[in-house]
Amino acid sequence: SSKILANSLKNNGDYERNIGWIKKELHRDLIIHKIFSKIEDREMEKIFNTISNEEVIEKINEYGHIDKPSIIAKKLIFDKNIIKVYPTLFKLIFR
Repeated sequence: SSKILANSLKNNGDYERNIGWIKKELHRDLIIHKIFSKIEDREMEKIFNTISNEEVIEKINEYGHIDKPSIIAKKLIFDKNIIKVYPTLFKLIFR
């Protein structure tokens, strides 16, 4: 965001508009963090064991990005391997 700010100042751009995507991504990251912070180690291990297969790993390698985790979340949300852990995730989210 510092590069965006510098560029906005230099070019008389609209900083708030230019960082809109960053705000959205941070909001999504916070939601993901809140969900995963509720999960205990043994539950997390169960989830990873269920989804650890070549197909999921390939999608993570192709679409995963440390600064934009919502991209991979969108790609995996309907993956048949991820759907298997929905009951566990829902139970954890709403406890």
